[in-house]
Amino acid sequence: MTEDSEGVAMAGGEVSGELGGREVDVFLRVLANYCNEQGAGLSLTVHSGGTIVTGTLISDTEYYNLLAETVRIALPGDESAEAFAGGVEYWARLATGSAGEEEGPSGGAETAARRRWRTRHLHMKAVSIGPALEQLSPTQGLLWRGRLGSIDGWMLGSFEPQP
Repeated sequence: MTEDSEGVAMAGGEVSGELGGREVDVFLRVLANYCNEQGAGLSLTVHSGGTIVTGTLISDTEYYNLLAETVRIALPGDESAEAFAGGVEYWARLATGSAGEEEGPSGGAETAARRRWRTRHLHMKAVSIGPALEQLSPTQGLLWRGRLGSIDGWMLGSFEPQP
């Protein structure tokens, strides 16, 4: 098994389901890529390290845009907040490949395919977090980002916190 410069493990031309030494659910990665590429949102609940996170899986681009907007709303007119939000937007362009340099040394098509398998994080909005379904936090507008390699289990659909 060899690893390319992006940390994508290749075994006989196939991409493995490992990330950082931990097995990753390949289908969950496919769902994350679908949201990243199509801008779609899917209701999702994940279990990670004893915590339940439920909400809407979104694209990395939407996540970064919402993060920048949240900073601007929280600190209106603050120069450092504007600089931070601008930095988030710049990072989003770099992380999602929209800042140029789309083609790598092996050509654009292979680079795009490799980028799909490089997905390392889930991005969610409108999340509730808790140790159990009956103890979910009723937080409004919360954003969440988690490593694919840290997800213990997942299911489609989300839950509403109980009052």
